Amino acid sequence: MAPEPKTGQPAYRLLLLLLLLLKLTPAAHCFSPAEAADINQCVELAINHHYLEAIALFSGRLEDSLAYENASSAALAHFHIATVYAAWMQDREDYARSDSYEYHLARTEQITDSLLLVEEDADLLFLRAGCSLYRSYLAKRRGQWWRMYLQGIDGVNRLENLAAGYPDYREVDLGLGNYLYWKSSLLQNLTWVPFIDDQRAEGIARLERAATTGQFGRWLAVSNLTWIMMDYGQPEAALAWALRGREQFPDSRHFLFPLAQAQRQRGELAAADSLYSLLLEQLQADQQPSHYNEFYCLNKMVWINRELEHWPRALALRDSALALPLTTAARERLRKKISQLELLPPSRRTEQP
Repeated sequence: MAPEPKTGQPAYRLLLLLLLLLKLTPAAHCFSPAEAADINQCVELAINHHYLEAIALFSGRLEDSLAYENASSAALAHFHIATVYAAWMQDREDYARSDSYEYHLARTEQITDSLLLVEEDADLLFLRAGCSLYRSYLAKRRGQWWRMYLQGIDGVNRLENLAAGYPDYREVDLGLGNYLYWKSSLLQNLTWVPFIDDQRAEGIARLERAATTGQFGRWLAVSNLTWIMMDYGQPEAALAWALRGREQFPDSRHFLFPLAQAQRQRGELAAADSLYSLLLEQLQADQQPSHYNEFYCLNKMVWINRELEHWPRALALRDSALALPLTTAARERLRKKISQLELLPPSRRTEQP
């Protein structure tokens, strides 16, 4: 799984990483063109935060597949319903739908394992790898670190085997690109050890290929590249990728958040402050239950305005952040940032933590 980027960001980095499996290669082996069209539509609905519509799309396909006893189509539907639930929960920082998420993952695993006993198929292998990666994500959310590691390694091994057996299966680049980059980013201080290589450039190259040649994961790769290029110390490239995404999806938080952070990293403070304000309005209108992402925006704006020496605005934003009715889980995750705001001096420049 990808570590938290040094630049810092809200749920949307993981959200897009979670969505990385909402696609299949155009050279599908068992899924029809109509199913491929549904996958594209599902990706766009999720990027634009229309989760109920995305679930309804594949719920209808699941009913059809059961009626016609089409097992591969049922596996596809179960898997994509699970991924939409994952994206929805991460977006809202609300995990009340975990049971539905786990149910559809389990059904995907059962069906694909059964079908793969009869005949190997690249698409089914891809779905099965995706299940392991989503299991790893769920274990991470629950603090089950050893299980997270085992499921993550299983998923990555399955993707690597798929890439070796089906070299033209282009969408694998998205999953492996993320894995190679973040693994190396986490371990870059240990690259002097003989068996630890810096594979960040290889990971970026894979993601760039996915962003230009991938049919279904293209925009997910674009979003991932915005965060990765900031972590890699190339904010200009990050900004270019973020602008490319926003041009296609102008109201999507998946691109507005990295765009704001890229502007912040490049010193475009006023532009970043304006964009975080826009994001805050979106989140308030969405009435997200945990208020985690609202705190994130307000916290960013506090430090930007202190750097701009807009002291009254910075303090007002600080007070708004501290007044949010955070859930217990969100407050626990934000404990350090809350303490930093509480200790914020009222009238002198303070470097952002």
